[in-house]
Amino acid sequence: MRSLPRRFYLVLTFLLSGACFAFPLQAGELGLWDCVRLAVTRHTVARAGNWRIVQAQASVDEDRAAFRPELSLGAYYAARTYVPEIPIPTGPIALGDHHDAGVTVQAGHILYDWHRRKNRLEADSKLRKASFQSLRALRETLALEAGAGYFQLLASRRELKIAEHSVETARAHHEHLLAIHRAGLTTWDEVLKALVYLEQSRVRLSRSSNQLKLARAELLQRISLPLDSEVSFGDRVEAMPPGLSGAEGVDSAPARRPDLSAYNARLASLESLAQTLAADDRPAVSMFASASFARPGLDQFRNEWIGYGRIGIGLDWKFLDWGRKDYRVTRVRARWEETLAERRVLSQQIALQLERAKLAGQEAAERLALARRAQEAAREHFRIVSARFDQGQLTNTEYLDAEQEVTVSALELSRAELDLALARWRLAYTGGTLVEEIDSRWPEVEMENEETHME
Repeated sequence: MRSLPRRFYLVLTFLLSGACFAFPLQAGELGLWDCVRLAVTRHTVARAGNWRIVQAQASVDEDRAAFRPELSLGAYYAARTYVPEIPIPTGPIALGDHHDAGVTVQAGHILYDWHRRKNRLEADSKLRKASFQSLRALRETLALEAGAGYFQLLASRRELKIAEHSVETARAHHEHLLAIHRAGLTTWDEVLKALVYLEQSRVRLSRSSNQLKLARAELLQRISLPLDSEVSFGDRVEAMPPGLSGAEGVDSAPARRPDLSAYNARLASLESLAQTLAADDRPAVSMFASASFARPGLDQFRNEWIGYGRIGIGLDWKFLDWGRKDYRVTRVRARWEETLAERRVLSQQIALQLERAKLAGQEAAERLALARRAQEAAREHFRIVSARFDQGQLTNTEYLDAEQEVTVSALELSRAELDLALARWRLAYTGGTLVEEIDSRWPEVEMENEETHME
């Protein structure tokens, strides 16, 4: 019996090595970054995050409009609203029908409000930044899941190939023993052992086939494609995101995490909101002006069209609200403390995830090196056993054990390479380099870097 194809193991070795490899593909096959692109640009979660940014931007625009004067236009018309005559001692004066009409244009502008509008604008601007960072965190999570699903699909596909090859070799060995048994050179129990091993290989093949179907379904769901999609996936893994370089890179990893940045922006937004509410009990100075053109009726000696206007400065001061402002400030500060506590918990979780990802990567690399040596030893051992079995020096049981060892070592090699790829992918996620790669490839949302200007 021939050993497993060497090129098959070369593909397994190259696939998850962390370098840049591009395998030839047929038209329409999706690689790693193709799946990531679909996940971060088409998934419903990413679309919801985009709409949250639109909402936050609308709040910022509304706050900016508060710095502009308010204009209002009013018009009215009334007929027969007064008595048709005025009683006087000398006799009533008949006035007849009266029609009152008028048009009024009024403008108002706040001159000073103790920075309430400014603080409100700053709060919503920082909340918009938090929404943007939350979207980046969502995209990073979607990319993590899509990449993990893609690696799992590749591993399932390779395990299926290993299982198929195992069935082929087990079938060939069983047929060989049948021929030997017909010649009277072996017993029936040895044939039965080969048959049992063949059935075990078929069960392994069935399980691998089901795992491949499930991995494909999960990947399709993660990249927001229907489960009945006919899209095909290739064995293309381009360059992985850059790893963390030294202790400095590890220390700066939390600063690159968008979820932590979102918490920082929420904290700053709540601080500005608290300042806004704290100024609610202070007076606001505003200027107003209005112009009217009306036919006022009985409020004038002559019922004719006249025009008049007014201009002035007003003071609005709610000096007694029975503590309502203090209650609102207390609620905001409680939310600030809650958000700060959540940020600290997340920071600790990120530090733990980063350490776990580093250790998992080191362990997976060691397992991969061991699996390669074990696979090489199993293949060499099977070569010797196969030759000695053909010479009649070893039993059928020893031959089956050696073949089983080759299959197990091949599966272990595939799983070790999968674990290493997942560890490196998760390390890129935890260290913040994955989201930087996503931003460089698909910068769909642009943030304003300049300071917000007052209108």
